[in-house]
Amino acid sequence: SSINIFDSNTITGNQWGAVKSETNLVRFIADEASSYSGNIDIDSNPIDRITIWDNGDMGDIINSAIWPEIDAVYQVYATFFVYRDLVIAAGATLEYGTDYGTSIQPGGTLTAIGTSDEHITFTGVNKIHGSWGGLAFDNCNSEDNNRLVYCDIEYGGSSSTNEWNNASLSIVGIQSSPTVIGEISNCRISGSSYYGIDISGYSSISTF
Repeated sequence: SSINIFDSNTITGNQWGAVKSETNLVRFIADEASSYSGNIDIDSNPIDRITIWDNGDMGDIINSAIWPEIDAVYQVYATFFVYRDLVIAAGATLEYGTDYGTSIQPGGTLTAIGTSDEHITFTGVNKIHGSWGGLAFDNCNSEDNNRLVYCDIEYGGSSSTNEWNNASLSIVGIQSSPTVIGEISNCRISGSSYYGIDISGYSSISTF
């Protein structure tokens, strides 16, 4: 599926949220000029969200994408892999369901640069220790694009899976495919059920 133009829309008054999308298709329907607020469930609770899920071929980032700040959260019910460039804009919030997470793979990058006034938040739907898997940089080399600045990474490091090395932020590289991260700065990493950061193998961080 694709949408050539998606701009300045209002998605409101829906009982299950604003949008449901597979991971690789979020780039078509996440628009900073659109409104995703005013959605209320049957119990009158606000449910302003883009629900991200995995239903097959479009469940991973296989096309470069920018996820802008919107007036709703990105609620992730999938473990997705990033094979191209993914940019998360300042002010955006990603909430992950239980044990889900994001893994940056060879050829993929994650650029999440917030500001002192607009942090980027990676958190769990449930605000408890180890609620979700975490972020993992696996054998991905990009000093220019792998950057986390003014990010809050909280409640990751799920104890139910070893996929994330029991850490909210996992950085792993092998000799033939080292992991290089350009910058991790002004970030807050908290609420893991194990470690905040696990770094191992052939990995490096240029600025920390």
